[in-house]
Amino acid sequence: MRLTLNDDEVLQLIKLTSTLPELQSILKTQFEAHHSQDKSKKIQSITKARNERIRDTKEKILNAINLCRLENKPLTVYQVAKISGCSYNTAKKYQGAINGR
Repeated sequence: MRLTLNDDEVLQLIKLTSTLPELQSILKTQFEAHHSQDKSKKIQSITKARNERIRDTKEKILNAINLCRLENKPLTVYQVAKISGCSYNTAKKYQGAINGR
């Protein structure tokens, strides 16, 4: 069976198991192992993935802007969102690129 406990609950449980040294030792070991995990690689991979998504989105929006200019379509946030396949809010976030800034 697996239980999900927050840090405070685990610490309380460790205190309560003072009469059971084996269980207390197991709990302490698991708690320390969980908190000593290196999370930097996970953070780096998340950051890398986010940056790739941002780059891809900017590229889609710039392609949509160029397509609008080639076809002499109105250069609006809605039009860019529609052509690029991004949401309106995402296109609005990059409105500076749409307006040529």
